[in-house]
Amino acid sequence: MVEAPFDGRVAVVTGAASGLGAGLAHEAARLGMRLVLADVDEAGLQATASSARARGAPVIVERCDVTRGEDLERLAASAVRHFGGTDLLFSNAGVTLERPLWAYTEKDWQWVLGVNLWGVIHGVRAFVPRMLDRTGARVVNVASVAGLTPLTGLGAYNASKHAVVALTETLHHDLLAQGAKLRCSVLCPGRIETAIEQAQRHRPAALTDEGGPVPQQPHRFSPASSTAAMTPEQAAQITFEALRQGRFHILTHPRVKRSVQMRTEHFLDDRDPRDPYSL
Repeated sequence: MVEAPFDGRVAVVTGAASGLGAGLAHEAARLGMRLVLADVDEAGLQATASSARARGAPVIVERCDVTRGEDLERLAASAVRHFGGTDLLFSNAGVTLERPLWAYTEKDWQWVLGVNLWGVIHGVRAFVPRMLDRTGARVVNVASVAGLTPLTGLGAYNASKHAVVALTETLHHDLLAQGAKLRCSVLCPGRIETAIEQAQRHRPAALTDEGGPVPQQPHRFSPASSTAAMTPEQAAQITFEALRQGRFHILTHPRVKRSVQMRTEHFLDDRDPRDPYSL
């Protein structure tokens, strides 16, 4: 369990340039943590770092493409070199695309899964071996409510986030089986004010189809909805309180449990799936 206070501990945050990642960085700084912040958006990353430093936090920034295993290895080594290791890893970087499932191109799938799923996989491979015997350390993989109940029109995002939930549950069991000191959590945010729908501005050219990315509007149930009631800072506060309690499942919007229950009941009753957000 990550014990309070967090003062003096080391937090690594991917996707820290904006949205939830920035919120987590700001809250970690407020709690007196030392920070290693990573993103491909260098301007946004520097802005987050400046805000964190203004709160008194020592901060290291690293440009990091989470789809590249070598970048995560370098990030983990940087945390060791500058601060002696990592106490909290937030694998947070994420992207999304909205369209019918059959309309996703191969490059669409490669991009979404590369960031949302492989980013977490690379994080586990790079950081976990370095954190296994670190007392109070915890890996926090950021999934989504879409990892618990699928969102219409966001098939690639749903698939990636369901995989993150399953991966993190498996990590939990594996850590217990090995007797490791390290623990893990899966964070499933609901509707939060983020810029995830603008993530295509950082999409690599090699993974962009001819003619460029297709413009999209935020899905009415998207975690990135502009009408979201919760700020990244509020979500971060909920997250850190859950970490104080040592919780595995972290939900920013507990009401999603109703949709999870309905989905499970339909499965148990052999009924066709229903839109989980029709409640």
